[in-house]
Amino acid sequence: MRLEGKVAIVTGGSVGIGAAIAKRYASEGATVATVYKSNDEGAAGIIKEIEDAGGKGKAFKSDVSKVELIEKLIADVIAEFGRVDILVNNAGVFRTVPVMETTEEIWDEQLDLNLKGYFFMVKTLVPHFRENGGGKVVNISSIAGTGRIPELSGLLRIQGWRGQHDPCPGRRTGQGEDQRELHCPGQCGHAAQRASAGAGQ
Repeated sequence: MRLEGKVAIVTGGSVGIGAAIAKRYASEGATVATVYKSNDEGAAGIIKEIEDAGGKGKAFKSDVSKVELIEKLIADVIAEFGRVDILVNNAGVFRTVPVMETTEEIWDEQLDLNLKGYFFMVKTLVPHFRENGGGKVVNISSIAGTGRIPELSGLLRIQGWRGQHDPCPGRRTGQGEDQRELHCPGQCGHAAQRASAGAGQ
């Protein structure tokens, strides 16, 4: 198995793409820390699926739009599993709101999770990656950042910025073999997306 002995953090891991990544990584031998904000049932279900298939994992409840909670999350994962080798920045929120109806609250919600959260997840893990000879970061963005959709104006700006200015320092962390990837999928059709309810956490 390609990820045997590795520990992976997957944010937004209770539904959709994050849940699929968590299950696949576990099937490849990784111990998976599935991070979610509020979907207790979904997170528990993903861990049960992983364990029933012979894999290892644990759900961690957190809000990765807040720096202090990011720092606590990573400390908790390292305390539980001893290390982190892979970070999948997948948690995100989108709101189908036209420009003239976009409030400061809606803008800040998207910016805090979709951009700030990604950056500080990486920043907080870099010292640990350096100590362990490297690590891998997979940033999940969106195909929305490449187009024009009037009801997603705020999301497009954020996802487009993230695609052009990947907030992962990659090899620039200065030590070890840090690697990064950026993926821009389309909709996967889970309930949060269908309802435009936002948090894919």
